[in-house]
Amino acid sequence: LYNFSLSVKYGFRHVNTRHFLALLIYSSKQSYWIFKLLASYFYLMANKNTNLLNPVELLDIYGIPYLNETERCEYCSLDRIELRAMHSFINTQKAIYFAICLVFFKIKGTLINFNYRDTTAERKHLMQWYFPKTFTPKLLPKNRATIARIENKALDLCNYQRYTNKLGVELTKNLLIIAPNCPRQRQLCKALLDLLTEKRISIPGYTTIQDIVSRPGGQKGKNNVLEKARPTRFSSYK
Repeated sequence: LYNFSLSVKYGFRHVNTRHFLALLIYSSKQSYWIFKLLASYFYLMANKNTNLLNPVELLDIYGIPYLNETERCEYCSLDRIELRAMHSFINTQKAIYFAICLVFFKIKGTLINFNYRDTTAERKHLMQWYFPKTFTPKLLPKNRATIARIENKALDLCNYQRYTNKLGVELTKNLLIIAPNCPRQRQLCKALLDLLTEKRISIPGYTTIQDIVSRPGGQKGKNNVLEKARPTRFSSYK
């Protein structure tokens, strides 16, 4: 289904909702995943600003990656430095969460929100390979401060940093330079995503992406970034 989504992304301008749902129900054998994917799809469809990224592109960036067995073996194979970082966690729950967070970040370039049930296959694979004599944890960390510390460690390992308002100001300055060559907001959005990768900044939430590219208040127009990036308005981002 994930591979199909990518083909839709690059092959069609819009997603046919009826065909998407038919494929989803046909291809999924577990009611849980039907519910999860349907919920994600309709949440993204309900977003008022769809001119920046379409629903398939949003799932491509923010959705939990679906890995087949071959891909799972490839992405979940940790190198020496990654193994040392994972084993620095005494608590197996935190170690597994860190490993999954790291794997998903290397695939997506953003910090993915996931829970215990979302990652059954990845948990089993990691436990089998790296903790064969340890009981499988029944829960993953839920405390936001704990999760943030784990995510920060994954980001440091990848030589990335979290998005901050200060970085947002610098990104806006860069978009000001690029804007004349990007008359549409969608083009600016793609340019922003490229800048985030270039500057090794984790992709922030979609609302933040919208805020950077669009004027406060949601007004449309190709000059939104130019207006937002004026020096007199920099104080609003501090």
